[in-house]
Amino acid sequence: MSAPNRSDVVKRVLVEHAHAVNVAEAELEDRRRRFLPVIIAAMPAEDRPQWGVLLKTDKHPNVIPSDILVWRPTMEHIDCLTADDAPGGGMVIVPLWKNHGAIGVAPGTQGKVGKWIWLDATAANIPPLPAKQPDDGPTDPNKPPAEDEVDTWERELVALLESLVSAVEGIRTAAETLAAAAKRFT
Repeated sequence: MSAPNRSDVVKRVLVEHAHAVNVAEAELEDRRRRFLPVIIAAMPAEDRPQWGVLLKTDKHPNVIPSDILVWRPTMEHIDCLTADDAPGGGMVIVPLWKNHGAIGVAPGTQGKVGKWIWLDATAANIPPLPAKQPDDGPTDPNKPPAEDEVDTWERELVALLESLVSAVEGIRTAAETLAAAAKRFT
C-alpha cells in the first residue's frame, strides 16, 4: 500500500494554526519543523501511528528535515511544507504534497555511509509551535475575524476557496444540464 495522500490534513493544520505560518526567513526551518508533529497528530486515527519524520543519519549531527513526513509501511517520504515570500516581508509557510518514494541509503553516499530513517515524531523532541497570542485574532472559532485581523494571504486563501466552490457548483450545474439533455435524446 502506498502512502495515502493527506494533503487535506496539511492544509487544515496550516489554516487552524494561521497565527504561526508567517515567519522571518531566518526562523523558517525551525518553524516548519515545529509543524510536523502537529500535522501527524491531525492525521486520521487509523493511519496516524504510521506517520513519522525523516532522520538523516548521514549528517553530523543527525538532521530532521523541516518539511518531510515518512509513511512507515512503505518508507515513502513526502515533502509536505514549503514557503513563499510573505506580503510585507518574511516568509509564509504553505502546504505541499510531493511523494519522493521510498527512503533508504542517502543519495551521494554510494551505499557506504548513513541512512535516512523513519522516526516517531514524539521521539524527535521537536519543540511545540508558538502559542496563539491574544492579539492574533479572535479565539471564538464561531466568530469570524474582523477584516483588519485577517492577513493578506488568508484573504487570498478564502477567495481561492470561494472560487473553487463556485467552480464545483458550476460543474455540477453543467453536469445536471447535460444529463437532462441526454435524457431527452435517449
